[in-house]
Amino acid sequence: MYYIIPGPERHTGWSFSFIIPLICWLPVATIPDASPASSVVPATHSPTAVNEHWLEAECAEEGQEWQPDSTDAASGKYFVYFPGNALFPKPKRYGGPSQLTFQIDLSETTEYQLFLRLNAPEIGHNSFWVSIDDGPWKKFWKQADRAQLSTDGFEWREVVDDGNPLDLQLTSGRHTIRVAARESGTQLDKLCLAAAGRLPAGMGESAPSCPRRAETTLTPTRDLLTSQPAFEVFPNPATTELTIRLPRIDGLSALVRIVGADGRTYREHYLPLSVSGSPAETTADIASLPAGSYRLQLMNPGHGAPLSAAFIKL
Repeated sequence: MYYIIPGPERHTGWSFSFIIPLICWLPVATIPDASPASSVVPATHSPTAVNEHWLEAECAEEGQEWQPDSTDAASGKYFVYFPGNALFPKPKRYGGPSQLTFQIDLSETTEYQLFLRLNAPEIGHNSFWVSIDDGPWKKFWKQADRAQLSTDGFEWREVVDDGNPLDLQLTSGRHTIRVAARESGTQLDKLCLAAAGRLPAGMGESAPSCPRRAETTLTPTRDLLTSQPAFEVFPNPATTELTIRLPRIDGLSALVRIVGADGRTYREHYLPLSVSGSPAETTADIASLPAGSYRLQLMNPGHGAPLSAAFIKL
């Protein structure tokens, strides 16, 4: 049985219908749409060469805090994004769950350029930290023309440091590229490291395949459950109503949150409860949500990363 602490209704944009009494809502501020048109002229693509290297973002090592998603507009139909809070300070370490790590073997010593195929949906969701060979972190939030990073869907952008070109004179051998989270919701599809002057276009050339990061209904980072995982959402895709099956978790005060692929938080409310017995179900009215990909997160204060269930709103 779930024991829920009732609270006054504060938000009516998203209604839940529990088997048991409902709790208080928190208002969520919306982020204004401020996506200026891109001023970067699309680059032409030259044929694949031995010193062109292509990597799919979902094939990165580490980066457990990044979420995978899918769309036909992405290379291989998969991309990743960071759904957590913004991480504006420079990373203090190399590697870890908030960083995507890539290894590349180069056969030629020459000057290179690094490009990311990304979707920067708006100001405030348009930046990464980037490091080469565990060198200084580059603040990638501006384009080569020094305008703020902005794209119209997935597009290629050269990685620059606060608008300044990188000095990428790389030797033959193995090199490490790290992309660290900075602002949530910036979507990363693919990487291209190429000799200077070879500019990518479209979806780029084929990249090495890898086991996809499973788009599962449960992605816990700790063993929070006292039984088998039972956190899921259905039907999926959904149109007007979403059923949420909650796990059996003892003594947990949770925050339920719906986050869009753009990183925006569309709904959230607290779920103070203690649990015994089988998992319970509740429903969410999602009729007012725009069509698109979302994640329903069960936030566990003091218990590690959230549980996360992906769903599509038609």
